[in-house]
Amino acid sequence: MIENGPAMLTVMFWNTGRGRVLEPLAELCAEWLVDVVILAEPAIELGTLLTTLHRATGRVFVRANPWAKGKIVVVTALPFDRFRPTSDGVDFSFVHFTPPLGPSVLVGGVHLPSRVSQSQDEQVFGAVRMRDAIEAAERTSQHTRTVVIGDFNMNPFDPGVVAADAFHAVCDRRIALRGSRTVRGEDRRFFYNPMWNLLGDAPPDPPATYYRADAGHHVQFWEMFDQCLVRPELIPFLPENGVQIVSSTRNHKLADDRGRPRGREYSDHFPILLTLKKGASES
Repeated sequence: MIENGPAMLTVMFWNTGRGRVLEPLAELCAEWLVDVVILAEPAIELGTLLTTLHRATGRVFVRANPWAKGKIVVVTALPFDRFRPTSDGVDFSFVHFTPPLGPSVLVGGVHLPSRVSQSQDEQVFGAVRMRDAIEAAERTSQHTRTVVIGDFNMNPFDPGVVAADAFHAVCDRRIALRGSRTVRGEDRRFFYNPMWNLLGDAPPDPPATYYRADAGHHVQFWEMFDQCLVRPELIPFLPENGVQIVSSTRNHKLADDRGRPRGREYSDHFPILLTLKKGASES
């Protein structure tokens, strides 16, 4: 992919938990010109969040999902006539955005249950229900230019992410561009999952978004729980480095000396950034 156009829409997701993230969050929004901020379980009062973002960026942010049922907060710097809340649930929130450049985009923020409270089988069943919610939001929006971004509490290779009845997210954009495939007589649409490109210790990004270690036999240390899935219709707008894991801002190091999230100071998850560009195309 090549980047031969201006930014169309920039979306940031961060599972902030109860961390003290207000200052680095505001710096990220100013440095990356973020249009949409999606937070999971933030311990930040909404008015303080909006005021701080305005001071840091010079842009007026408003809440884009004011009637959300769950713990996902979506704020945006786009004008009121450029977004429309679409649907919400306990662990998801969908908002339809019309950026100044390019086509409209359906953005879903998710925070799915963790393995602490659910088995892998239960996560798969939840992912199947999530697929139904995505398709319902797409019917409401009357298109499938969809981004799903958030804390999946699964890795890109887990059944809930790759299974055809679940998210059906693949690592190869060429396969995703086929649009869908038939599974036991039923059409199942693809997502493209660019997080595969970031999984591992190749610089400059961290190996994944979350780190944990214990004394068990099956420990992989780094987990790519925070992911961004893109429908095939948006792949032409996704440049090669269109998704990034962020481990620092101008004045804040979100990673410790070993490269792991500084959970005691900020969050135990790194934020992720998605940038869609008008005119991005195959190289």
